[in-house]
Amino acid sequence: MNFRSFWNDRKWDGPLKVALEMELSRIKIPTRRGKTIEKYFADLHDYATTFALRKISFLDEFERKNGITFSERYRRKYLATCFDSYCEDLQKVVFGFLEVIYPFILFDSRDKKSEVELAEVCSKRFEEVFERWFLEPLRTYMEVILRDPVWSTEHSRKFRRMHDDICRSIRKKGIREIRKFFSGLSEKELLDNAEKFKEFREKLRSEGFDC
Repeated sequence: MNFRSFWNDRKWDGPLKVALEMELSRIKIPTRRGKTIEKYFADLHDYATTFALRKISFLDEFERKNGITFSERYRRKYLATCFDSYCEDLQKVVFGFLEVIYPFILFDSRDKKSEVELAEVCSKRFEEVFERWFLEPLRTYMEVILRDPVWSTEHSRKFRRMHDDICRSIRKKGIREIRKFFSGLSEKELLDNAEKFKEFREKLRSEGFDC
């Protein structure tokens, strides 16, 4: 990268971030009031996706508006940061949703299933949610990013490898956390926590959920 491109990137980096923050603040954050748990987290997922896609499209708009062109290195770094942020947001949605619904699975089935069976039910639910709200959207987002001509074949290959590594790691983490949770529950805890579940449900209702 030559010095002219370097200084151009530095000069416009700050204004871009300020303008981007203002633009993203216009995207409405979903509320919980009157929604089921799944509906709220589905809306939260859509919000994260809209947010992430807007970050990509805004870069080109900013360049056109200001008559500038960021270097290829800057664009790759910017797009990689967008990917990382979206990945983190999707993780929060997936694990946030599961953290809320696992108690429902636990207490709805506590007198019908063993500890191992409950863990399997939750593992299956994790896989379903992980595929729908993490793997598919993140894969689609990666393809949008890699359409940018700044990515060489080698850069694209590395990016895809990173994506695959991230997905494998998060899937393992999810399954591991489920098994860890259920392995620490005694039979008595599985059967005698109805009162705690009642309090948990009331807490969700007080936060606006319809459950």
